[in-house]
Amino acid sequence: MGMSVSQLGVILSLKEHINDKNVLSLGVQFPPSKNEIITFQKNFPELLSNSELDILSQASLKDFQKVLFKNILGAKDIHSIDISSEEGADYIWNMNEDLSINNEDRSLVKLSSSFDFVFEGGTMEHVSNTGSYLKNVFFLLKTKGIYCLNIPSSGSLEHGFFQFSPTFFADLTSTNSPNITLDYLCIDDGQLKLRGLAFNSFYKRINFDFPPKLAISKSHRFYKKSYQSTSLATGTLICLLNNSSVPLDIMAVIQKNQDFSLNMNLI
Repeated sequence: MGMSVSQLGVILSLKEHINDKNVLSLGVQFPPSKNEIITFQKNFPELLSNSELDILSQASLKDFQKVLFKNILGAKDIHSIDISSEEGADYIWNMNEDLSINNEDRSLVKLSSSFDFVFEGGTMEHVSNTGSYLKNVFFLLKTKGIYCLNIPSSGSLEHGFFQFSPTFFADLTSTNSPNITLDYLCIDDGQLKLRGLAFNSFYKRINFDFPPKLAISKSHRFYKKSYQSTSLATGTLICLLNNSSVPLDIMAVIQKNQDFSLNMNLI
């Protein structure tokens, strides 16, 4: 996977938390198609201007995330971590392994609490040890830093090891509260062809603002046009989504509030 056009919209909405910040990509994430980006710009020029579209259009596949975060969003710097250097990652690490204790030469331990914004467009499903993977994410993230993920939820047979349900992230954040906070959770088709579903009031144990609190105000039209609040969601609707033939992705925005030991005992 790579960055979907819907995740692009969410990332653009978080500009205030990216500007002049240190960013980490979990794997080198490739962009949405040029046509999807052009359509997005036409629909939401308040989030991506014509001049910014021109800048993105000139970026190569591998340089897209650097151009997006540094040239458009004003990040101080962006790095990437991956299992190999094949796609140009800056740091090499197997995310199945605990970065804080298993690093033999200790060279990567210095990355503890180094990043203000960590994102992925489909990496976690390729790692068999989900607990270790998430522990590493929060090890790398600064206090008040943001983790923005976009991974398969359904309809992606043989793509990685796992597909995830929204309840996983609802449970993860509620179990580890107040150490982390769920700012946004949704499912969508990744292409903005169908209106997505935001789980802001679906689970009793978690709730968040819709549009999300961390998003800039000029992004609210994007959220309201692209997503349906779960004030209307029911078990029947979820059943219909399960029976649909449309592949769905899950997206979450999670903020780390303090250093902590991740609890993966989710029931």
